[in-house]
Amino acid sequence: MKKYYLIFLLMSSGWGLCAQSSSVDTSAWRGETQEDFLFHYYDQDGIHSAVTGGVGTEELSAYDSQVQVYIPMDSVSQLHIRGGVNYYSSASTDRIDTKISSASSSDVQTQLYIDWEEAPSDQRVRYGLGVGGATESDYLSGSISGFLAWRSRDRSREYQIQPQLFFDRWQLFFPDELRGSVSVDTDQRNAYNLGLTLHQIIGPRLQLSLSSDLSLQQGLLSTPFHRVYFPGEELPRLERFPNWRFRLPLGGRLHYYWGDFLIGRLFYRYYWDTFDLQSHTIQLGLAIKIGASLTLSPTYRFHHQLASRYFAPFRDQSPDAQYYTSDYDLATFDSQQWTLGIQYSPLYGIGRWRYGKHQRLQVLKSWTFRIGTYRRSDGLTAFMLSTGLGFSLY
Repeated sequence: MKKYYLIFLLMSSGWGLCAQSSSVDTSAWRGETQEDFLFHYYDQDGIHSAVTGGVGTEELSAYDSQVQVYIPMDSVSQLHIRGGVNYYSSASTDRIDTKISSASSSDVQTQLYIDWEEAPSDQRVRYGLGVGGATESDYLSGSISGFLAWRSRDRSREYQIQPQLFFDRWQLFFPDELRGSVSVDTDQRNAYNLGLTLHQIIGPRLQLSLSSDLSLQQGLLSTPFHRVYFPGEELPRLERFPNWRFRLPLGGRLHYYWGDFLIGRLFYRYYWDTFDLQSHTIQLGLAIKIGASLTLSPTYRFHHQLASRYFAPFRDQSPDAQYYTSDYDLATFDSQQWTLGIQYSPLYGIGRWRYGKHQRLQVLKSWTFRIGTYRRSDGLTAFMLSTGLGFSLY
């Protein structure tokens, strides 16, 4: 799953707009089924592939499609089903074998998650449970999650607790020149996460949220096919990390409503983990409403990261190091991301029609589009494009 970390991090801003197109207000469910159809394209290139020891191409293209369905079961219960298929082609993972254009050059990831939520209308409490999983050629992942949220009496403040458990199992693929001579202690990786969030309405124009996502990872935390080259050694070693890692991100978000047609958004996050990786992220955004139906959302994101103590470039590791990596995702770098989103959501929808024996009404509620670029100081560049359609079924 390591190779998806950066992709999903960059995709998050693009999917965010799509998800907002028909997001469900759980405090006032209206009884209709809501459907989101989402598509995302991601393309990157760089010169520091961890598969080949911190040098070599990082070229990758990914095509991700998702379907999200929100089904109200009754006046207080809702079922949320999310499924997706991601196809990617990667020049870097193709170098797991010395023979180029091997089977590792492309892969397909599938995922399915199901969540149940209860929001009693006469109470200030919401709660839910979820299960899900994802699979790819080299791993299988399962998850269990829950959440509990409660509001203050005046409904100006909400607290949320969200525990999550992830259970992953690798199918181990080693670099072909090392097969038969290397091994790892386990093929499993577990993660125990606890999300804590506070939403506060400060005034009629200002809203604040504070969040922390505590995470403990345990098991095989390195990627089995990442090479690390040492001075004076012809053959590489396998990337090696401790068998546990604690992660502490702390974030804050401010939304300021200048008026009906302009919203300002400010986000900051600090990150630290026991690999000594540290980072600061700041994001500035606007939501500009043009007329009654069209919203433009320009966003700028800056990220500064300090390297893990286990990182060193190609052939620059200490020979007696216990843990080591040449993965530039764990190096010191600065990155910048620019995105522009468009959302078209007329009051009465874009189109509507009836179908089926009972002539149910299907309404196309919204269309979203986002385009973005990403640039990192180590030379990695990426381009992102996402689009989505939001429907309601009555």
